[in-house]
Amino acid sequence: YAEWVYYAVVAGVFITAFYSFRMFFLVFHGKSRVDHHTEEHLHESAPSITFPLIALAIPSAVIGYFTIDPMLFNGWLDNAITIDAAKHVSMTELSKMFHGAAAMIPHAVQTLPFWMMVGGIVAAWILSLYRTQWADWIQKTFHRTNYALESLYGFDRFNEIVFVNGVKKLGNLLWKVSDSMLIDKMLVNGSARLVGFIGSVVRPIQTGYVYHYAFFMIFSLLIILTWVLFAGDNPLLSIEL
Repeated sequence: YAEWVYYAVVAGVFITAFYSFRMFFLVFHGKSRVDHHTEEHLHESAPSITFPLIALAIPSAVIGYFTIDPMLFNGWLDNAITIDAAKHVSMTELSKMFHGAAAMIPHAVQTLPFWMMVGGIVAAWILSLYRTQWADWIQKTFHRTNYALESLYGFDRFNEIVFVNGVKKLGNLLWKVSDSMLIDKMLVNGSARLVGFIGSVVRPIQTGYVYHYAFFMIFSLLIILTWVLFAGDNPLLSIEL
């Protein structure tokens, strides 16, 4: 399968170059798709944003030219990364074909991935700027393929129906059971109703009259004495005073 994988990766080079430069051409070239109201509010970035981006872009473009040799083949990261050459022979094989960063430039134009990249850029330019009607024709002719690609092969719709809606329904069920029923109705409102019920029972007893309190004290004492007298030797009823 190695040969098949190679051509699949090369095809990926074409597709990557195509959609990247298609986005570039649609955003920065051709007919504007911005409405008049939005266009009035467009402005360039502030220097505080532009200059740091330039300062990052310049070394990003050239730093690889100076660091590829020491980083890959001269042990620049040996203290941090250790590679067993006996198990990973790819770097050894690559070192045999590596002749410096400058030699990579003329060699690149002789490789298939380079020309696939160029083909992707040219195809993006043709369909996005030069012959936009060709893109419309392709879309109409292969409308089923276009629908499958735009719908991301149905994965997003599947995730939305199965996982998103499933999680929403599960969350709604947990909200009704745990939050609404257990917490709100039983713990919060239930404790309030329990306190209210106890208060409604105790309120008639708490009259504030001394003779009422004396009556309940005597009545409670009679209940205790009755329990002691009738309990006898019954281990289930007897208590130790």
